[in-house]
Amino acid sequence: MKSILPDPDPKDTAFSSARKISGIAANVGFDWPTLEGILKKCVEEIGELEEAINSKSGEEIFKEFGDILFALSNLGRHLGLDPEEALNESTRRFIQRFRIVEEQVKKSRRKWKDFTMEELDEMWEKAKRKEVQSFKFKVQSRKPKTKKLIKKYKGKSPKSLVNKTKVKKTSGKKPKIRK
Repeated sequence: MKSILPDPDPKDTAFSSARKISGIAANVGFDWPTLEGILKKCVEEIGELEEAINSKSGEEIFKEFGDILFALSNLGRHLGLDPEEALNESTRRFIQRFRIVEEQVKKSRRKWKDFTMEELDEMWEKAKRKEVQSFKFKVQSRKPKTKKLIKKYKGKSPKSLVNKTKVKKTSGKKPKIRK
C-alpha cells in the first residue's frame, strides 16, 4: 500500500517538512479541530520530555524533544504562521536583547561570572521592555500574512483565543482559521 505521506524532502528544512506532512494528514481529517486540542498536545509533549529527562534516557530525550518541535510546527500551521520565520524572529530578538545585557555588563565593569542569574534576568527584562517600545516599527519588515495575524490578535490573551478559534478544513494545503 502506498502512503499519502511522502518521505521528507531533503531540500526542505525540518520545520517545513513537518508543516507539509501534518498538512497532508490534516487534509484527510487527521487533525485537531480546535487550537485547544493542539495546545494540549504541546503541553502533553513537554510533559513527556520532562519524564524522559528524569529517566536520563538520551534516546527518549531526543525523541520527545523532536515531538515537541513537531507539535509546535503543527500549532504554527493551525495559526497560519511559518515556524522558520517565527524562529528567525525570536533569534533576532534574543540577539538584540543579549546585546543590551552585554552593554549593561560592560558598563558595570564586572565580569559575567560575578552576576547572579537574577541580576542578569533583571537586565533581560529591561531589554524586553525596551524592545516592546520599539515593536511597532519592526512589524513593517514582516511578511504581509504575519502582519495581519499580529494586528488581529493584538491585545488578546492566548487563553481567550483557544476556545473561540475553530479550524475549518479546506481542500487546500493549509486549514483556514475562523472565529
